[in-house]
Amino acid sequence: MEDQLLKLDLIEDMLVGSGAGDFRELERITDVFCPFEAVGMVSQEIKHSSFLSYILDENKPHVFGSKVLQELLSLIAERTSDIDIGFSKLDLHFMDISKATISREWRNIDLLIEVPRRTSDHAKGLLITIELKIHAAESPNQLEKYKKIVDDEFSDDEWDKIFVFLTLHEDDPSESNSDTWIPVGLPEFIERLELFIGSDNFQGQSASLLNSYIKMMRRNFMPDIELEKIARKIWAKHKLALDALNEYYPDLRGEVTELIYENREELASYLSEQTGYRIVIENSDYGYIRFGVADWDDLEGLLSGDESWLDTDRLMALEIRPWGDDKIRMSYVIGPGASEMREAIFDHILKQIGKGKIKIGRRTPVSSTRHKHLSAEFILSEKRYKQAEEAEENAIDLFEVVKKNIAKFLKTTLPIYDKVMRKAAQ
Repeated sequence: MEDQLLKLDLIEDMLVGSGAGDFRELERITDVFCPFEAVGMVSQEIKHSSFLSYILDENKPHVFGSKVLQELLSLIAERTSDIDIGFSKLDLHFMDISKATISREWRNIDLLIEVPRRTSDHAKGLLITIELKIHAAESPNQLEKYKKIVDDEFSDDEWDKIFVFLTLHEDDPSESNSDTWIPVGLPEFIERLELFIGSDNFQGQSASLLNSYIKMMRRNFMPDIELEKIARKIWAKHKLALDALNEYYPDLRGEVTELIYENREELASYLSEQTGYRIVIENSDYGYIRFGVADWDDLEGLLSGDESWLDTDRLMALEIRPWGDDKIRMSYVIGPGASEMREAIFDHILKQIGKGKIKIGRRTPVSSTRHKHLSAEFILSEKRYKQAEEAEENAIDLFEVVKKNIAKFLKTTLPIYDKVMRKAAQ
């Protein structure tokens, strides 16, 4: 009884006592009117594609001209730099995108961008097909169908064609589409919009609307630096009260993710014991929980990361992250760093795939993305999550299941990846 009263006192102090100011600041950030949320846009892909097609189109009545399209094409050019289609940042520099045509829902395709390039040294136009996914998964044969439609309607003699799979997590398309569809992360595009709209003095209703869209995306799908700062402050001052509230938090998958994050030191020790490799923690948050393999630190070139995503300079990490509403996925990830070593690792990975030893998603060049996801496994599947809910299992029970699934995945794949790392380092 005394413990319960103490918890109530802590919660009261947090909300109306010493912590009230922090919560008012939190409310200021989160309690805002958003026209996109008001019309139920957050998870509706068709409304996202409608808005994006509007601001991409220079001919629509907004203040951005072709700058939004410039940002998107620049991002896509980074992903296609190693693909022989004549589209790079240099090519973009000499391209007149003011003549671009933006189509939405043409033959059910989310976005279709046509850029004529009738120059003396490049007669073909540029055609970009974009399939946008917010929460929905790729439908069976959907991407194949869209590619066939585009190929039937637009001649290869007249168009260079790029197919973009635009998703929240830069998801790989299905294996059968991995050679044609390029994964691009929608949050990275939003970050670029945020930078350019902040660097120019845009005014008016369209600028206000784009700012609202960016903030909506940040609130719902992306890290928010200001919000994170306030949240960390509240956690630091009121951890006991928040822990008391958290006991009744209803999101089972969220609780499991939190247990992984809060027990990552113990989990690293457990995995080290189970696999025989020295698994160590890397910098993490609740959305991205990362581990390193210390056995590879002495290998030539494996400590050549650029430290932009890991506090260490490791080039490879094991990453755990929530996936949708009811899944958790673990994957091997090559991060940004020395390009020669990244290429060497990926080349040896492809050889192992050829031998049927491991599987990965998209096989496009490692240089096409800063974070190349390789072998992956759902350590909490949708089916297992539903079973846990129906059986009223608690998060601790499910955490034990997840631990065993991680160990099983690593026991199978780590010896192969260890061989890859050692060959790449030679």
